[in-house]
Amino acid sequence: MLLSLLLSFLSVGVQAKEIKERKVATLSSEFNLDQWDFVTRDACSEYLINIGPFEAQRTDMGAIGCFLRTGKSKTTNLKYRLFYMSQIGGFMVFNSYGMGPDSTDTGARTFFFFPMGALPDIQPQGNKIVIQTGNPNLQIYVDMKTGMITGSSLGKVTEAQQVSKKNRGGVEFKGIKGVYMDTGFAIGKDPASDPTGKATLHDALGKTCQVVNKEILLYDGNNDYQSRFTNDDLRAFLKSKCPNLSLW
Repeated sequence: MLLSLLLSFLSVGVQAKEIKERKVATLSSEFNLDQWDFVTRDACSEYLINIGPFEAQRTDMGAIGCFLRTGKSKTTNLKYRLFYMSQIGGFMVFNSYGMGPDSTDTGARTFFFFPMGALPDIQPQGNKIVIQTGNPNLQIYVDMKTGMITGSSLGKVTEAQQVSKKNRGGVEFKGIKGVYMDTGFAIGKDPASDPTGKATLHDALGKTCQVVNKEILLYDGNNDYQSRFTNDDLRAFLKSKCPNLSLW
């Protein structure tokens, strides 16, 4: 039986469109994070809140960890961008491009930031919103007035104003300290849900290494996924697989 996050922005009527995007780490009961010692086991308090122009929902998925969905609470003609975060470092940028079917009018780009294991969270801080990702060291900064990403604690992050199929989700990372994996952009699905999909690992110096999703992620029979490694085991794997990368 699949476990799922609540997807709709109830306050803006997004439920009028049936959204079928595959979420970051929406997992079957085959997975249990108790076996991964890197995962923070503190309580994941659930909430549905508004902070400035953002709405955010955090959900406790029990044994498989804590998830956060957030994005602007006002949309026009079902064109919007959302962010999904998981404890395995997942950061999905989800775009809805309008009223058409999900197969043609949604798109997603999914990143994973290492190391991993933190509880995703969101908090106001002065004139900005701070989003805590599943990487304990990575916080994303959002302008309180515009609701646009302005930067991060670990490097440069930019967000495109336009929600368009032409900008690969609209969020780009550069020079991020540590290592992150970009599984690419896909229309109508989560690119990380394809076990044979190709992904690119990046380090802070701009060096890259190509991998296949299933080398990093562990899949069940429905192509839902979890991390294949603990932080220490992942570091050991990457040291062998991608010796050119500067690891955390």
